[in-house]
Amino acid sequence: MDIRNSMAGFSARVRKNLDFMLEERADGADVHTVTELTTALLGLVVYPYQFYKDNKLVDFRKYTMERMSAEGWPEWTFHKGGEETKHLRHFLRRLRNGTSHYLVSYSSESRKLDEVFVTFGDRPDETKEIDWEVEIRADHLLEFTRRLADLLREELAT
Repeated sequence: MDIRNSMAGFSARVRKNLDFMLEERADGADVHTVTELTTALLGLVVYPYQFYKDNKLVDFRKYTMERMSAEGWPEWTFHKGGEETKHLRHFLRRLRNGTSHYLVSYSSESRKLDEVFVTFGDRPDETKEIDWEVEIRADHLLEFTRRLADLLREELAT
């Protein structure tokens, strides 16, 4: 049984809520699934990041970007900083920073996931220019989010 106060339980509930919103949208509900994807990142990346780092529960370095690509994870388009992003640990740190400091932009107001590109940025501090920037189509962000939730569930279960 998943409990809210565990990272595994919290991550599972984030995924469950995201799936519910997608089902509701498919049934015609007036919900914003692209917004919910960003909210899911808050629950899967921003909120637990320090917990994972401090407790060394997941070694995200073993998940290289090359390995993830070979395993079918959605690929991100790097506009800046791609050469330094070798593994999931670095990627999640930069994604966390961009999400938590709202260095996020959307290509359109469409509610269709395949019509929206989401761009995330990061910078060394608020006085500096963005030095890391990635982009992904929202339907691919959904796949990334689902895979990340599954990966966390598996890693935290061991």
